[in-house]
Amino acid sequence: YAGGGHFSPIGGYHAESDSALVLDVARFKYPPYWVGVSELWDASLGVDEVTGRSRGWFNISQSEAVLPLETGPPPKPPPLA
Repeated sequence: YAGGGHFSPIGGYHAESDSALVLDVARFKYPPYWVGVSELWDASLGVDEVTGRSRGWFNISQSEAVLPLETGPPPKPPPLA
């Protein structure tokens, strides 16, 4: 059971067919698949039974302001209480 809904990343876009490749996180139930962008958009508008709001979508990207990691050993964790 994958629950009432979940977010899965888009792995690609095919301009000729206007389709997106969905890399479903519930791989045990749904293998990767291609879906039309309009159908994908319509699916994001479905209302969640718990919140009463549409499921929507989100965009994850790296900010240009991200600084490179410092070199050297990682900091020591704080002592246990």
